[in-house]
Amino acid sequence: MTLPVERHTVVLERLRDEWTAKGYELKNFRVLPGGAGAELDLVNPVDGFQFSWTTSGDRVWIALIVMSPCVRSPDGKYPG
Repeated sequence: MTLPVERHTVVLERLRDEWTAKGYELKNFRVLPGGAGAELDLVNPVDGFQFSWTTSGDRVWIALIVMSPCVRSPDGKYPG
């Protein structure tokens, strides 16, 4: 999703608040230094799906990564 970098933190804060209110567990929320954006990681405690949003390196995009529990190794670490 393209979005001006100065809005990334506000958007990810809103996602964090809405998703945690729905029962998702917060794993990480971090504002990047110098107004460079933010990152957010949540997990669904029911099915183990993980969602990660992060400001792209060019600070134009917010990337969404969805991690399925069926592709993680038995130790719980994502193989990527």
